[in-house]
Amino acid sequence: MTYKLKNQAKQLIKFCLRFIKRDKGFFFFSPEKALKNAGSNISKLTSDQELEIITKYKSIGLIVKDDVIYIPLTDGKEREYSGGLIDCKTGILIEEAIHLKGGPSQEAPQNINQEIEIEINQTVFLGGMLYDNFGHLLFESISRLWAYSYVRELDPYIFFYVPWTAPDYLEKNNYAHQIFTGFGIPHKKIIFTNKVSKFKRVIIAPQKYGNEICKFPDHYFMEFLKTFKFRKSIPKTFEKADKVYVSRVKIPYGLGKPIGEKYFEAFLESNDYRIFYPELYSVNEQLTLYANAKKIIFCDGSALHSCILLYDLKADIAIVARRKNGKSIADQFVGFGKDFLWIDEVKKQYQFGLADWSAVSEINRYEVSIKLLAAGFIENVFTEFSSLNYEEIVTQEIKSYIAAIKNRPEFISFLKEAHI
Repeated sequence: MTYKLKNQAKQLIKFCLRFIKRDKGFFFFSPEKALKNAGSNISKLTSDQELEIITKYKSIGLIVKDDVIYIPLTDGKEREYSGGLIDCKTGILIEEAIHLKGGPSQEAPQNINQEIEIEINQTVFLGGMLYDNFGHLLFESISRLWAYSYVRELDPYIFFYVPWTAPDYLEKNNYAHQIFTGFGIPHKKIIFTNKVSKFKRVIIAPQKYGNEICKFPDHYFMEFLKTFKFRKSIPKTFEKADKVYVSRVKIPYGLGKPIGEKYFEAFLESNDYRIFYPELYSVNEQLTLYANAKKIIFCDGSALHSCILLYDLKADIAIVARRKNGKSIADQFVGFGKDFLWIDEVKKQYQFGLADWSAVSEINRYEVSIKLLAAGFIENVFTEFSSLNYEEIVTQEIKSYIAAIKNRPEFISFLKEAHI
C-alpha cells in the first residue's frame, strides 16, 4: 500500500470513529474548522456595540485588549512556560492573561517579532490554560470561565492556551466534553493553536481558581460552580453504596501509585466499603456516587478534584496520602469550608529522578487504619497488614515502576548521575 493510500485509510478510520464517539452535532466538525471560522470578518455586532456590553462588567474585572499577538507556549527558563498574549502597543506580555500557578507561570518569549501565521478577526474570550488531564482541567482550566456568561450575548470564541495536547472535548464520553456541557460552554466556539497568531480583540477575565487561589474562592466563582448541571446516573452495582473507597489500583505505573493498595482495598471491603475506579466512569456517574455517599475515602490524586463540582458535598471525607508533602491537593476543601481527614503515613517514596506525583510509595496501612477508626470511618484496624510479605510486595511493585519509566529522560538522567 502506498503512503498516499495509507494516509487516506487513516483519515477514513478517523472520520468513522467520529460517528461512534461523538454526538451527531459534532460529526462534521473539528477544532480546525472552529479556528478557520474564527478568522472570518463576519460579526453580528459592531466594535462599539461590543465595547458597550463589555464595559458594563468592568467592575468585576473584565478588560478588553485590541491588536494582540499570541506566541505559542514553549518550555520557559525562569518560569514553566515561555510565550502567551502580547500587547502590540507595548510589546510585553499582558499581565492579566498570564496563568497563575502558585505565582505567574509564563515569561516573555525571547523573540516577539515572529511572522504572523493566523489572524483571528472574531472577538475572543480568554479561557486560560486547557489541560489534557482530569484533575488539572477542573482545578485550572475552568478558572476564567466564570465570566463567560456575562459576555455570552457576544457569542465570542473561547481561546485556550494548550501547551501540550488538548483533550478530546468533542467526544461525548470525554471528561472535558462532559464538564464543558455541564457549564454550558459551547464546544464549537473553542479554539487553540500552536502557531503565531494575531487577535483583533480579546476579552480577559481574572483567573479565580487554581493553586493557592482555591483556598479563597470569591463570590463570582462560587456562583459559577452552582450553575453546573449533571444528569444523575448511579453506576451499576453502586446503587446502595454509602461507603466508597476511591482507588488508584488501575492507574498505570509512572502516574503515582501507593504500594500494596489492593490489600488495603480488601481490608476496606471487609468494612463494607465499595471500591471505585473513577477513570472507568463518566463525570456524571462519579458525581452521582459521591453525592449519594455518606463516607468517602480517597487515595490522594486527581480523582478528588471532581468534588470541585460538588461544593456542598455532604459525605465525610478522608484522604490517604500517597506521597510526601502533598496535602495542598486538598486545598479545594479548605476553600469550600469542608472538613476532611488528611492521613499521611508515607514512609518511603521511590521516584528515581521523576516528580513526586509519579512515584510509588510505601505506606503504613496499619497506622492509616488506626486514624480511620478514630475518626469513625471504619470499625476495626488492619491487623493483617503485619502478616503480609511486604518486602516482596515492595520489590515487585518497584520492578513494575521501573519497567514503566525505563525510557523516561528523567530516569535515564538519574541513572547517569548515580554512577560511581
